[in-house]
Amino acid sequence: TCLNNLALLYDAVGRYDDAEELYQRALTTYETALGPNHPDTATSLNNLALHYDAQKRYDDAEPLFERAVTICERILGQAHPRTATSMSNLATLYSHQRRYDDAETLFQKALAVFETAFGTDHGNIAVTVNSLANLYWLQGRRREAEPLYKRALEIHQKVHGPDHPRTVACRKRLAEATRDRADERTSQSDA
Repeated sequence: TCLNNLALLYDAVGRYDDAEELYQRALTTYETALGPNHPDTATSLNNLALHYDAQKRYDDAEPLFERAVTICERILGQAHPRTATSMSNLATLYSHQRRYDDAETLFQKALAVFETAFGTDHGNIAVTVNSLANLYWLQGRRREAEPLYKRALEIHQKVHGPDHPRTVACRKRLAEATRDRADERTSQSDA
């Protein structure tokens, strides 16, 4: 945990090589101490994969995310929130790779797990709904994206309050989406 926390700090301040070394050391430590198929090993795999994904090192990230999902499904089950988190991380990678159908399937699975586990108003649900909205937006599926942005914003406001960075970012994205949709409608009526 300390290695992962220090790696997160190094990532945050731009010391990427140092962060990568610590993520790899943490993974080796978990694999040695707990075994290659332990949920904490899966978390460590996710952390290293997120590091790679942020650097657009998708080929390095993908097998780690996939392994994390496999471990979580096997050990915790498909309906466990940690499994859903791993699925959501892999879905984000797929979105970055423009594998939109694969991403959508995983986001929807993760969302279903989170809703079953946490109800309708939970931070993980807001993040996943927002990610699904982003995916739809990237595909030009604006009508489907806008209500998801609204739902994510409502949840963020309930869970975090109106001034939390996630709420502010979601509000901004919704405003952009609403403006773009209005521009689309204007363009269509002018044509």
